[in-house]
Amino acid sequence: MGLDMYLASVLNPDDKTAFDAAVAATEEAVARFQRSGDRADLIAALNIYYDVLRATGGYYREPYNPLGLFPLLGLSWDEVWAPLDDRTLLPVPHMRHLLAELEWHPITEEVVERGVEIVADDDPFKDSERMRQHLTDRHKGLMTLLQRAIAANEPLRVSA
Repeated sequence: MGLDMYLASVLNPDDKTAFDAAVAATEEAVARFQRSGDRADLIAALNIYYDVLRATGGYYREPYNPLGLFPLLGLSWDEVWAPLDDRTLLPVPHMRHLLAELEWHPITEEVVERGVEIVADDDPFKDSERMRQHLTDRHKGLMTLLQRAIAANEPLRVSA
């Protein structure tokens, strides 16, 4: 489970085209998983899917687990949603506030170490540099999507 954000002018969640392309991009990884049954192959297929959607510049996904960006930064999605009645749209004023929160909470060595401590010993993210790059990419990706939506004065569509 997780939270998905869409900038509909770039990636409309009602238009299946980009999602079909993302599924097509996973075919090889899915076949590998079906042959092996290995969890790592399943995760690789899911990563390909989400990477294709993120590459549109109109998508962000935050998992609901301790390795999510928000828990590692000490932030809470519940606090983001608390003042909103409609949890399917993130209005521009709230995006401005969220962007400021992210600017105030950079990826520090402490954040990286918290992430490294969470993952299993055989997880590739046990490597601090790999974890740092992953978290930096996630942080930058969310900030970029927020900046793009703010510039377009367009609320983000959300499914949580």
